[in-house]
Amino acid sequence: MEALREVDVRGKSEKLALSEAARRLGVKDPGAIRFAHRLVLETLKKLGLVDELASKALKPTGLQELKPRTKAFLRLFAYRAVLEGADIRELVKLARKGREALGPGVLLPIEHALGRLTTMTVSDVLADRGTDDKLALELGVPRWLLDVFYRDLGRHEALALLRACLSPTPTYVRINTLKGDEEEILKSLSREGIGLRPVEGLRHVYEVLGAEKPIIMTRAYREGLIYVQ
Repeated sequence: MEALREVDVRGKSEKLALSEAARRLGVKDPGAIRFAHRLVLETLKKLGLVDELASKALKPTGLQELKPRTKAFLRLFAYRAVLEGADIRELVKLARKGREALGPGVLLPIEHALGRLTTMTVSDVLADRGTDDKLALELGVPRWLLDVFYRDLGRHEALALLRACLSPTPTYVRINTLKGDEEEILKSLSREGIGLRPVEGLRHVYEVLGAEKPIIMTRAYREGLIYVQ
């Protein structure tokens, strides 16, 4: 929730926002950080559709009338409830945790929306939309941008490109050789369960093949020995 707020209010990247939020809140559980990263990233990818769902559930209140943290929680809840289809027990627990984290009364403006979202489906906001309006929401782009892609690439290539953008992208790290020896940094990452493969043609850059913990929790990251790309 804090990370999503930072992305929305301050325009930070999701990785930077998550790293800072985890450090500020003292979150060290790798599983919790991985889950938070996936949830924030997927919510942002589908933000147009998420906001349509949240806005419909929130009526007559407008989404932009909410305070940043309240809006961030509503977006995460909408994603989990409708797009991921979380069961009602998890959603009740999520709402309870949100109230505890944000304090008394903070979620009061969206309580009615939380209830509505537990029974909503994607078709509730797509049913009366035209084909391309639906595609824009499903692909996570504004309608005007979809039209630009159609114009420049043609419909088939545009849709193929935008659908590919929804797929998970590889993570890369760049070794900061100004702060340490590259081989020693690589050994340190290996000891922490980070599997890497050098990227051909790019010095000091490696693709992350596997990780036993989030990169942002490694000693190398904390000490500025690597940059996540």
